[in-house]
Amino acid sequence: MLILCGLIAAPACAQSYRYGAPEVTLRGTLISATGQTPDGAEIMYPALQLAAPLTVEATDGNEDLEPRATGITPLQLSLDATTMRMFKQMKGHQAQVSGTLFHSDNGHHYTDVLLSVTSVSAKY
Repeated sequence: MLILCGLIAAPACAQSYRYGAPEVTLRGTLISATGQTPDGAEIMYPALQLAAPLTVEATDGNEDLEPRATGITPLQLSLDATTMRMFKQMKGHQAQVSGTLFHSDNGHHYTDVLLSVTSVSAKY
C-alpha cells in the first residue's frame, strides 16, 4: 500500500516554474534529441534530459500564448555560439544549465517548453 501511494504521489513532486524571468537553473543530461520538421523531415536538436519532470505554469493574462505545460522531461535548448560550444563539449554528460523558459511558438520548436540558455556548466 505504501509503495502504491508513493507511485501515485510521484507526479505531484514535479518541480514547478514560470515562463520568462526569473532565470532558472536546471540539471540533467545534455543530449541530441530527435524531432520532426513541419514537412516531416527528421532533425536532431540540442536538449536537456531532466531526471524528473517539470511543470511550467501559465503566464497570467497570457494563457493562450504561454499555457501550462506538465510532464516536461526533454527540454529543447536555444543556444548562442558560446553555449553551443559548451553543449558540444559536454554532450552526453550531466550539466547545470541556466536560462529563461519560453513556450514553443513555431515549427522549429520540438518540445512544448524551451530554455533560452545563458550558461552551461558541469553539474554541481
